Amino acid sequence: MANVTKPVFKERYGNFIGGKFVAPVKGEYFDNVSPVDGKVFTQAARSTQEDIDLALDAAHEAFPS
Repeated sequence: MANVTKPVFKERYGNFIGGKFVAPVKGEYFDNVSPVDGKVFTQAARSTQEDIDLALDAAHEAFPS
């Protein structure tokens, strides 16, 4: 069996809006648990309506027509 390198994850991931990762508006994150061993391997943004609105605004700016 070939050696498998474990992927490296950042401690936290924000929302990807407008071409960059940004922190969630309310600053909340949730644990992302591995199905392999049940351990938390990173945190992801807990998005709210405010984050969705920012994403929609960015999308409308990117494609104005």
